Amino acid sequence: MNGRKAREFYQEVLPILISDRPQIVFDMSKTRHVDSTGIAVLLRCIRRAMKGDGNIKLAGVSAQIAVMFELTRIGRVFEIYENSIAATMSFSRPSTHRPSFSYQHAAQLASIVNPLDPLAEEGTVGKTKFAA
Repeated sequence: MNGRKAREFYQEVLPILISDRPQIVFDMSKTRHVDSTGIAVLLRCIRRAMKGDGNIKLAGVSAQIAVMFELTRIGRVFEIYENSIAATMSFSRPSTHRPSFSYQHAAQLASIVNPLDPLAEEGTVGKTKFAA
C-alpha cells in the first residue's frame, strides 16, 4: 500500500470508521507492501475506530509486512489473525488482547512514522506541530 492507494483506501473506509462501534477486519492477504503512508493510514483508521468505541483487526498479514509491523511497533496496536474468518469470529469472543498503546500513543506513532502525511489530523507531538 503506497501513498496514493493508502489515501484511496482511507476515503473508502471512512464511512464505516465513523459509525458507532465499528468492528472491522482488514484482510491484508493480497497486500504485498506497506510504506510509511500506509502504516500512518492504518493507525489513523484505528484511532478513528477507537473514537467510536470500535476496533480493527488485521488478517492475512504476510511475513514481510509482519516484520515491518513489529519494527514500527504497530503490531502491538492491532490484533493480527491468520485469516479473515478467525478475525471476524474473534469479535464474538471476549478479547484477551490489550493494545500496548492508547489512542494518544497511536496518534503520536502515526506522526512519527509519516509526519508530513497529508491525511494526518492537526496535532502536536513533542514540540513539533503538524496539520493536514
